[in-house]
Amino acid sequence: MISQTILMRRVGIISVPTLLLAITIAWFENLDGIFNPPFFIAALNVSLVTAVSVIVAYLSAKSYLESGLSAVVLLGTGVLTYGVGLFLTGIAFTTNLTIGVSIAVVSCILAGALQLAGSSMTWKGIERYKGRRQLRLAASYGGAILILSLFLFMFETGILAAPFSIGDVLFQAVFGVAIILFATSALMIRAAYSRTKSPVLFWYSLALALIAVGIFGFDVANDVGDMTSWAGALANYMGCLLFLQSIRTSRSLPLPNT
Repeated sequence: MISQTILMRRVGIISVPTLLLAITIAWFENLDGIFNPPFFIAALNVSLVTAVSVIVAYLSAKSYLESGLSAVVLLGTGVLTYGVGLFLTGIAFTTNLTIGVSIAVVSCILAGALQLAGSSMTWKGIERYKGRRQLRLAASYGGAILILSLFLFMFETGILAAPFSIGDVLFQAVFGVAIILFATSALMIRAAYSRTKSPVLFWYSLALALIAVGIFGFDVANDVGDMTSWAGALANYMGCLLFLQSIRTSRSLPLPNT
């Protein structure tokens, strides 16, 4: 009989190509239908993305303050940035679609860059930080939230024009960069897992891979709420739940000292 853990791992592995195929089919077939009730995306983002990101960030902070592992603060900040960014995206969607899309792009790029930096350190071997950990943690978390808030403020007030719209070339190109950042991070964490066989790294790498697939769904979607974007959203939400699974497995930050 297959154990529950093995079954969950197989489902997690299969979900990546399955959702990628679903997004591709929805894109090529150009399936009709828009489902985007007011505040619905915001509610889903809060419950399935932002809440998880806050939990991950909190446990990351505890682990970093105790251990001083440098990659921890980068990965925790990356997850927090992604969660807060999609929360702001959902809120902005209720008033201005272009601003919401632009905030999503900014948050995905920033979160992807942080994940890549943290994953690279994990792949190479984590170094410990000996300085003032509380100050570094506050600067990382606070700085990421401040950057996203400033972008939202500038977009809303017109100081900076929201530059991205779903389907345009600039949007697809920049979101393509975000896909590469998350996918590369997933491969690095997977490489670290191959070396350590840590189940924490296994779930974390799958989470990153699903986030990359989810961003791909948003990248090729024709509109918010179409079939392609919802397939991407499903991959995104599953990725966040796997972040939570990695935490449940580790009871701490989902990255050991490699």
